Amino acid sequence: FTRPDLHAGWRSFCDTFGDQCIVIQGCPPVAFCQGFPVVHMLIEPNGDVTPVGSYDQLFHRTVANPLSFYVAGASFPQASVPRAMLLEQATALARVLFRRGVIGYFSVDFVYFWEESLFQNRLWGVDIKFGLMNAVANLRMVTAVFGGQLRDGQHVITVKRDDGSEEERMRFHVSTNLFVHPPLSSLNTTTLFRLCRNKGFAINVQENTGIAFNFVDNLSSGCLAIICVHKSVREAVNMLYACLCYLRTQLYNSRTAQSTTSTQLTSLIDVLRNVQLPGEEKELPST
Repeated sequence: FTRPDLHAGWRSFCDTFGDQCIVIQGCPPVAFCQGFPVVHMLIEPNGDVTPVGSYDQLFHRTVANPLSFYVAGASFPQASVPRAMLLEQATALARVLFRRGVIGYFSVDFVYFWEESLFQNRLWGVDIKFGLMNAVANLRMVTAVFGGQLRDGQHVITVKRDDGSEEERMRFHVSTNLFVHPPLSSLNTTTLFRLCRNKGFAINVQENTGIAFNFVDNLSSGCLAIICVHKSVREAVNMLYACLCYLRTQLYNSRTAQSTTSTQLTSLIDVLRNVQLPGEEKELPST
């Protein structure tokens, strides 16, 4: 329903429904949504609840179908909802889950939207996933690669100046989900890193910014995810967008790539080009 571009027609949709089953969830109109935050929590065996991390899902609303949205990745730290409000609801849910015998990691998908009838913003929980999510692993990987620590839902890096004093730097992440692009299988990791490094898409140790790649074992599967760390979310999105466009250009240079091109990379680039970041001005539709 929200991604009509994935199906050739109603018959294709029905075939997918019959083969794989589909979960249909209610959601406020996307035009009124202010953000799609996700919170990861840990329930200890003794009932203690610890927030592990939170982020905003990046989504894209198309002009052709304003009711559709495509989730392509995540931005950190979460900025669409006051953190205290988000943790309050996630913690209350964790208490209920513990009373029902649940322990371990879980995540809650929220939607933050404008309620026209009440003339105020509302926060709804729309999904629960159990287990350690990839986004949490990404947060740990980023702190290991770029340094620093997660503090109060933010990535803080402490750097020593030349005079011996310390400086605290805030860093922001934007990551893509794993996407499939068959031409990637023709590359090895050395070639990929060389191409990106020559264009400036690498880790800047002095500034604690740059791009890291996440893939399954090697590139033979054609699967890749990218994490970009920068001084603001917008700068991270812009660098990630430029990197993906550059990779697409390089991969299109071969005839084989042109004949086996996947639409996932193109869709991802389109999402990043039009992505609406939390906190950026957005006009509400007239009613």
